[in-house]
Amino acid sequence: MIAKGFTLMEVLVAALIILPMAVLIVQLVPRMMTLNTQSRSVIRATLLCDYQKNSIWTACRSSSVGLGFAHDYTLGGTTAVAPFSDLMVQVTDDTQGALKTITVTAWKESMGNTVKEASEPGASLTFSVYRGE
Repeated sequence: MIAKGFTLMEVLVAALIILPMAVLIVQLVPRMMTLNTQSRSVIRATLLCDYQKNSIWTACRSSSVGLGFAHDYTLGGTTAVAPFSDLMVQVTDDTQGALKTITVTAWKESMGNTVKEASEPGASLTFSVYRGE
C-alpha cells in the first residue's frame, strides 16, 4: 500500500521557501503603518496650507475684511485652528511694492521647538498676490 502525504524533505524545502517571505512581510507591516501615519500628517498639513492661503488670498482681495493688501500676514510657530489643532503653522509675508509673496508652512511638531525640522512631516506653499488683481 502506498502512503499518502508529504515527506519530511518536502516539508523542510517548503518551509525554507516560505519562511523568508514571511519574515519580509512581518517587517514590512510596521514600516507601512509608519509611512501611512506620516503621509496622513503631510496631507493634513497640505490642507492647512491651502486653508491659510485661501483665507489670506480672500483678505487681500477684499477691502471689507479690514485687513486687505497692506496688512502684514506674518505668523510664526503658532498652533492652528480646529480641525488642525495638532499642527503648527508659520506664515511669512514679503511685500515689495505691489507684489506680496506669502509662504505658508505647516507641520506636525515632534521636536518641541516650534521650528520645522526635516524629520517632521509637513508641507509648504508659496503664492503671490498682486495689488491690482
